[in-house]
Amino acid sequence: MRIGIDLDNTIIDYTKAFSNYISINKIINNSVLNIHNKILDKSILKSNIIKKKNGDLIWQKIQGQIYGKNINMANIYLGFKRFLFFSKLRNIELFIVSHKTKFGHFDKSKTPLRTSALNFLSKNGLFNYSKYGLKKNNIFFADNRDEKINIINSLNLDFFIDDLPEVLLHKKFNKQTKKILINNHCANKKDIFMYVTNWGEINNFFFKKNSKQEIIKILKQLNIKNPKKVEAIRGGINSKVFKIYKKKQNICLKIYPLSQDHRERCMNEFNAFHYLNKNKIFKTPKSLAVDNDLKIATYSWIDGEKTKSLNKKNIKYLLSFIKDLKNLSLKTKITKFNLASEASVNLNRIYEYNKNRILKLKKNNLNYMELNNHIDQIDKLNKINNLKLIKFINKNSIKITLPKKNLILSPSDISLRNIIKNNNNDFYIDFEYFGWDDPCKTLSDIIWHPSMKINNENYKKIIFEFNKLFSDDKYFKNRLNFTFNLYGVRWSLILLNIFSKYYPSNFKKLDTSTKNKLLKQLNKSKKIIANVIDDKYKSKYLYYESI
Repeated sequence: MRIGIDLDNTIIDYTKAFSNYISINKIINNSVLNIHNKILDKSILKSNIIKKKNGDLIWQKIQGQIYGKNINMANIYLGFKRFLFFSKLRNIELFIVSHKTKFGHFDKSKTPLRTSALNFLSKNGLFNYSKYGLKKNNIFFADNRDEKINIINSLNLDFFIDDLPEVLLHKKFNKQTKKILINNHCANKKDIFMYVTNWGEINNFFFKKNSKQEIIKILKQLNIKNPKKVEAIRGGINSKVFKIYKKKQNICLKIYPLSQDHRERCMNEFNAFHYLNKNKIFKTPKSLAVDNDLKIATYSWIDGEKTKSLNKKNIKYLLSFIKDLKNLSLKTKITKFNLASEASVNLNRIYEYNKNRILKLKKNNLNYMELNNHIDQIDKLNKINNLKLIKFINKNSIKITLPKKNLILSPSDISLRNIIKNNNNDFYIDFEYFGWDDPCKTLSDIIWHPSMKINNENYKKIIFEFNKLFSDDKYFKNRLNFTFNLYGVRWSLILLNIFSKYYPSNFKKLDTSTKNKLLKQLNKSKKIIANVIDDKYKSKYLYYESI
């Protein structure tokens, strides 16, 4: 197979580069750059700049600086290195074809753009041939689009990947070459090519399943040789997990998802397990080896069985683990770890994270009225419960951002599927979202998690012991009361994630099997919302008193 790939905005990600360059040079107001505290897309920055006097000229000058002298402000798109690695494993020949002039627009320094690009690829390790197999001789530059199309056609490619529809729709583009559009959120998805939003989707398209020989080569990359047996294990929703049988110690190989949200799952989990074991908390796997470029890691294999429900003994082990985490948190510097995924360190963010999920679902609603009505109900409950939280905060003059002393290093996903019973202890796995968080969220997630099966007595035991453990936090119990239902709203939304997978399909046109799968999740979400409305858990276990 022969695959061609565009370079700028396909392999090289300039998103942060443009934002940072424009901010440093004060080209537009920083308030525009800081909308929602996000790095703005290049198209949004461009639209703001071309409105200025001589805006087109200013934009061209910025491009000349970013693509040349300041190219090191850019990044390689997440997942591209894994694509190179697996392409080499499968003997796929890769070519890069770029429309890039020799020098930038209005660049007084006359920085050679093509040389800068090659140096950037080299600096990022892409010419490590033994690992990635990318040849410099397979990189071509064109002065204009027509020349680029001619080069593409001359290579007799099976696929070509580009971020510009106008390249793929060019009238002279080889009709035998399959077209893949990437990273273009403004594209018309009715156009005649495959559309993907990131390199994770491309990796899944070409390399969804891995052979035993490929797994052995991955292990070799991590200096693990001569496995006796390789067994695919059903891992998390997105990660691929393999049990590697070795003579002395069995190993877990984990291939992490390359998701659009850019959460650093791989190093997050690897560093968490390493830190806990280093501090003599031996209740997780041990970190063994990692390749962060490929987002793969190995851990000690934990033998045992998944817990089906939490009994008194499981509760005892869990509370002991939470106590260990609290004690470790007190002596750990805040800079050691990032915030946990969707952390509640800032109390305003609970509502905001929920709102972001609601807006995404409203956009990806599959034209299904029952889902639309349910989302509207969730939106209403999110607002109502947030108003209660705000009232509590204002009444008690509580700071919105929690101090470090009231935070905990949280696994962020304690559930039955992530607890392994081993002899006289429980082990905890899946720390991809590990980080600093409000212990109220840690407890709320345990209670709201759909997989959890805990009887009334043990629910009360967990809550009582959490309150006792965090009694040095003056507002822990009250904060739990006023944030608890917002986390219920969050879990109702998490259960609806699957709907976005089928966007922009129409629900009525989906096959019966897919409809049933979606309806099952919708009913689970409705059940959680019913519990939020009834205050089921709060009235039963939290001794909630309204204000």
